[in-house]
Amino acid sequence: MQAMKHPFSGRTGIDRDVGFEYRRKLGNYVRDHREKAGLTQREVGRAVGLSANAVSAIELGRNPIPPERYRSFADVFSIPHKVFAKYLMEYTDPWLFGLMYGEEKVAKHNLGQLPTRFRDTTDDL
Repeated sequence: MQAMKHPFSGRTGIDRDVGFEYRRKLGNYVRDHREKAGLTQREVGRAVGLSANAVSAIELGRNPIPPERYRSFADVFSIPHKVFAKYLMEYTDPWLFGLMYGEEKVAKHNLGQLPTRFRDTTDDL
């Protein structure tokens, strides 16, 4: 199964990686659930089909959770799929999250400060 490129991976603003804060939130979520379950990074990695280093990178916010592994992560932590999906959507696609759950939920993300997805492709138009 080939990994898909995550929408925030590698996106940079003027002086920072735009998706880092979001990946860090997800990483903390994964780490908290892993520790609550009493699992090591290696055990989680085996359960979801990743290396311990990959789990560490996710927890530190360096890498996003590969989309094809969402279900596996929810299952290993016994999180209902819809609960896990809603949390993921809030931090992987806050624009869609806002459409589905309302603008008041999106306000805490300061979306106006994030660059638009297509700014870099429309500058020359």
